Amino acid sequence: ALLSKNAILSRYFVQRLLMHFGNYDENLIKLKVEHNVNQIDFDRLRALRKKLSSPWGKEALHLFEHRLNEIGDLLMDSFQVIQNSRVIQNSSQVNRNITKSEIASSCLIQTIKPERNFKKTDLLEFIIDKIDQPIEALGNALDHYNVGFKFNYETIQSTQKIRSLTVNSNLYFWILKNYGPNSELTQKCFDDIFESRIWVDLNLTPEKEVPDGLTTGAFNSICSIYLEFMNEKVPFKNGYLQYLQLAKNHEIIHPFFEYNLPIIFGINKNPYHFKNLYEVVRPEIKSNKANKRKSNEVNLEQNHNERKNWFKLLEEIYYHKLHTNNSNITENFKESFENFWDMITLEKIPELKYLSDNLNRNNENLSQQVFEGFSKKQKQ
Repeated sequence: ALLSKNAILSRYFVQRLLMHFGNYDENLIKLKVEHNVNQIDFDRLRALRKKLSSPWGKEALHLFEHRLNEIGDLLMDSFQVIQNSRVIQNSSQVNRNITKSEIASSCLIQTIKPERNFKKTDLLEFIIDKIDQPIEALGNALDHYNVGFKFNYETIQSTQKIRSLTVNSNLYFWILKNYGPNSELTQKCFDDIFESRIWVDLNLTPEKEVPDGLTTGAFNSICSIYLEFMNEKVPFKNGYLQYLQLAKNHEIIHPFFEYNLPIIFGINKNPYHFKNLYEVVRPEIKSNKANKRKSNEVNLEQNHNERKNWFKLLEEIYYHKLHTNNSNITENFKESFENFWDMITLEKIPELKYLSDNLNRNNENLSQQVFEGFSKKQKQ
């Protein structure tokens, strides 16, 4: 009511408000657990009671997200005063002051909670701007929610669990646009996206438009963010290859063979854009171009260094897996693989002949010399 009338809030008033609602009331939570009418999720609520130690103030930023330009700094100042007063009361180290960066880092975990939809990113950008080391803080926040691979090659084929995105896809989209396709943050997000997309593919049948247990919204989010990462040329890791062999959908397989491998092997191809027909609304993003330029420069060197390893992996598949009765390799993967293998045949890229011969002889020294010569030629 006060904010709707454009009232001026004093710092003292905000501090008293936050101190009054400083912590969750453990007694009320206990009563909710013990006297829940339907006794549903008793264990979950009891576990929740143990976790709810974060101050109410961390949610205040979310509540006032639409007014951050007016009272955001005031809230942060108040958090700092309150937290430092608690440190003085509870510790003999009276000289240790909690910085705004530390407070913002702790708020970041609450900010990226899975239930946040990130239709707007004002709060996220406000908090990131207050953190001294935002990339490290974002990485820690993603680790807090275990963003990344949750299964392995074997268990993802047999799991009965639903594999959806760990946090909202709009957060992954924001990280991609702000830190570029080659950053460690983006790659961590892509691990989560990639495994979710493979799980969706494994659990789809001609009779199902969406896997059992997955909502249409979650399905669209997974499929859409995968293509958005592909159109930004996010690189595939070596470890993805075994998962790709399980994929049936060309939408998953084509990006790997149409842009990722051609870039690694220095093959000139026309720019390829993957059509995205999934209905997902993305927030407006203020991208950080400086980070993207830096990441792209690093990635160019990585491509030359990785070419040899990728060729080993592809050769292993071609000679030992592709033409055997291996039921785990889909026909669509085989078709795409053979088309690409034909593209890098010895007639079209003669330099690979020496690499192939050396790999067969296990002559690493000569192979490295030829490989470096090939890399220099590609740079020219």
